[in-house]
Amino acid sequence: MISCSDYDYFEIVCMFRYPVTLSLRNGEQVSGTAADLCRDMNRDECIQLTVSGTTRQVLLTHITKLTVTVANPHFYEKQFN
Repeated sequence: MISCSDYDYFEIVCMFRYPVTLSLRNGEQVSGTAADLCRDMNRDECIQLTVSGTTRQVLLTHITKLTVTVANPHFYEKQFN
């Protein structure tokens, strides 16, 4: 589970549909357009990204860094523990 203040960053990128790059705990990087927040079949919190025309869900607890790849007035990068 992530903190409410960390969750706010995900809400911002989804609200504005920002293009983002997610750095995951396993070293993988996923780039796409932030679309929505949801829960998977196990009821774990996820972010939905549009990647090359398809939807991909990424568990929020697997994300170590969120990078917005377009200039914006909100933030550029957020690190998670």
